[in-house]
Amino acid sequence: MSDHNNQSTYRQNRKQTINGWKWAFILLVTILFSFCIYLKINTRPTVVNESITTPVTTSDEEIELSMSLDKKDMEQIINTYLEASMGTEFENYKVALTEQLEIHGSVDILTLEIPFSLYLDPYVTEEGNVQL
Repeated sequence: MSDHNNQSTYRQNRKQTINGWKWAFILLVTILFSFCIYLKINTRPTVVNESITTPVTTSDEEIELSMSLDKKDMEQIINTYLEASMGTEFENYKVALTEQLEIHGSVDILTLEIPFSLYLDPYVTEEGNVQL
């Protein structure tokens, strides 16, 4: 009988104590499983050079665009655009904005490098466009 009492007391004591290692393992498995699900959701393969299947629609509506730039920003935009579009052909030219649009550069004529400057006066049209 005493063996039976010892076993039942042991079972009651075992049920009352919380096994910390067991709960730590369950927590760790839950964190790892959650992390794997998070990675699966947030890392999707991307297709490079995928053609656009949506048709592009155009409209005859006018779009109004207002910008406010200072001269330095505009110079940088112009020079960056010309470098990107003309490549090495533009390396001898530089655009500057003062009261006029200035283009400075050099041209090779008969193995001589001749510097030049071109000054253009801006004119604002009735529509608000800038004409040189």
